[in-house]
Amino acid sequence: MRLEDQIAALESAGLVDLAAFQPELEYIFRHALIQEAAYESLLRQDRRRIHRTVGLALEQIYPAQREDLAPLLAHHFLEAGDDERALHYFTLAGDTAMQRYACPEAIAHYTQALQVARRVPLSGDQLIHLYLQSGRALELTARYEEALRAYEELEVYGREHGDRSLELAALVARATIYSTPTADYDRELGLALSEQALALANDVGDIQARARILWNLMRLHFGIAMDKAVEYGKESLALARELNSRDQLAFTLNDLALCYIGSDQLEEARKTLEEAGRLWRDLDRLPMQADNLSSLTIVHILSGEYEEALATSAEARRISESIDNLWGQAYSRTYIGLVYLEYGELSRAIQTMEESVELAEQAGFIIPLIETRSILGLVYGMLGEIRRGIGLAQQALARAEEQLQPLRYSPLAILARLSIQAGLLEEAEATISKCRALEWQNGFLLMPVWVMLAEGELALARQQYQRAINIADELLNLLNKRTCLPLMPDALMLKAQALFADGQVEQAAEPAGEARRLAERLRSRRSLWPALALLADIEERRGNHDQAAALRRQARTIVESIAETIAAPELRAGFLNTPAVRALLERH
Repeated sequence: MRLEDQIAALESAGLVDLAAFQPELEYIFRHALIQEAAYESLLRQDRRRIHRTVGLALEQIYPAQREDLAPLLAHHFLEAGDDERALHYFTLAGDTAMQRYACPEAIAHYTQALQVARRVPLSGDQLIHLYLQSGRALELTARYEEALRAYEELEVYGREHGDRSLELAALVARATIYSTPTADYDRELGLALSEQALALANDVGDIQARARILWNLMRLHFGIAMDKAVEYGKESLALARELNSRDQLAFTLNDLALCYIGSDQLEEARKTLEEAGRLWRDLDRLPMQADNLSSLTIVHILSGEYEEALATSAEARRISESIDNLWGQAYSRTYIGLVYLEYGELSRAIQTMEESVELAEQAGFIIPLIETRSILGLVYGMLGEIRRGIGLAQQALARAEEQLQPLRYSPLAILARLSIQAGLLEEAEATISKCRALEWQNGFLLMPVWVMLAEGELALARQQYQRAINIADELLNLLNKRTCLPLMPDALMLKAQALFADGQVEQAAEPAGEARRLAERLRSRRSLWPALALLADIEERRGNHDQAAALRRQARTIVESIAETIAAPELRAGFLNTPAVRALLERH
């Protein structure tokens, strides 16, 4: 009987249905149970033969579509008992899924490939590829514990089979996880593994591995010994350039830029990020393109380039959402809320920061759970929700203490400032003392800026005006040497407020006026209205009542426009009821 007649008989019996005419005739079983019964009725050797025949036919008929057909081909050759071909196609299916950023699919394919690999002799390079790609897919889906187990399995296999290249690859991969700001960050373990890997790399003469190990060491010293971190980064960079390893070059550039930011070398950071960005685009690595743009956002913010920061953040967010990358989505929002805060768009600032924290929890990304959460606490303090703000800063501090101690300074400094707002001056002083006990001399250069601002506000609250003036002068001197424009108006206002409270009205006019000019240049409504309000008080003392009234009208207009951006009625009321805002609104 002809094939056409057999199919017609099956169709008449209601066992199969026509699924498609084009590009070829295609039939499907009407029910899965019928398909299963037909399949199980075949002898095992017949099934294997049919699977092999189908697999070979697909290879022959569609040679240009093997990547797309790889999962199907892998299935057929696995069922046919052809482990070598099955391994090839499971690996190809995993690689293809990774190229599309379909990490769950990639993990499934690599898992199958690794199971088959136990029955097939493989080269060291093949094993390294499988384990590292599988681990990378697990990392991108925040399954770090599973990735670590995979790398440990590779390390044990390498040690048992006397293959030092496998052992080295696994050590480096493990150290990379321990040097990444996730819940598994472990500086001591990361350093120990890196030193072990470095000795092994030197023994076997693996320069590529050495470049990657130095990159890990740079990350492990970030925020603690920034000079040392930069030194490691430059050494990794030199090796990557020597090897023309574009992938490692891009990774090292990307993170070396963060060291430059922490070391207040913003222009160097900008150039480094731009070079890394070009490489990531050439390599078509979308997750890292987004990461690069989010880091560039920090440079723009510190430089007062708020519109540029919004643009790079938006592009990072768009890319991350297009590939469903939670880490990138969280990072794109981590610092951009500061721009909305400067612009006085408080609800948008809160929404952006809360989204960053929520996404970071899902992605296992620690930095927003400390830094962004701390800043969010400061925003709630501005809205009169001081206890809520303190609670957020305390959560951030607990996370830093547990998982990423170099970032403790941020929640501590914000806790101190919120305690001052709440009138808890003794608590604020104790918190500042904890900040001062941190060894930041070789870490973030912005650490003392945050702490000095809190110290100045504490002195002002205690009416220690000369001390507040001295701290403000020291802070301004520091800021003039470093690039952190968003905090410059705060330092100027600290000095102006202390001078005015101390009766030095004329001397207060200069820093207050400078704060106003800078706030206007930055379009920072957050900083502008307090400067206008203080200038109004200065003009009042000078006897210029009309000018004082005009300045207060400008300040009130800005305050009212900020209040309009606050969606929640209770938060809007809280903002309008804060002492400084209430004092402005009640003046005539």
